[in-house]
Amino acid sequence: MASQDERRSDPIRQGVGLRLKAERERNGLSQSQVAEHFGVGKGTVSAWETGIGDPGIYRLRDLAKLYGVATDALLFEDSITPAAMMFAADFDSLNDRQQATLRAVWLAFVREATSDADVETKMPITKPTKEIS
Repeated sequence: MASQDERRSDPIRQGVGLRLKAERERNGLSQSQVAEHFGVGKGTVSAWETGIGDPGIYRLRDLAKLYGVATDALLFEDSITPAAMMFAADFDSLNDRQQATLRAVWLAFVREATSDADVETKMPITKPTKEIS
């Protein structure tokens, strides 16, 4: 069995703990509130967030539900967000021309623009071709 010192030095546990803490804070919850929700002590939540403790797979699933994120968002630093998954699904439903246009606008924004307004001036394709009355 791993000692607490070995667990502290485990970068995977630390990463999960940091993501747990970030999501808790993003949701405006205290460690005490999370502890009360799960019927555990505040020290247990602290242990999860420092990588010393492990919430287990079922509680991790419940933490993800509480925080409104996918479980893999807590496990992996490079996981795709639910919003990104929805965007990808919407993108896949576009026809080829729409996908090409969206890709061009997105790349222009990423490469050249510093703001949405810059995209409008640098990419005339984003402006409506006829006025809406």
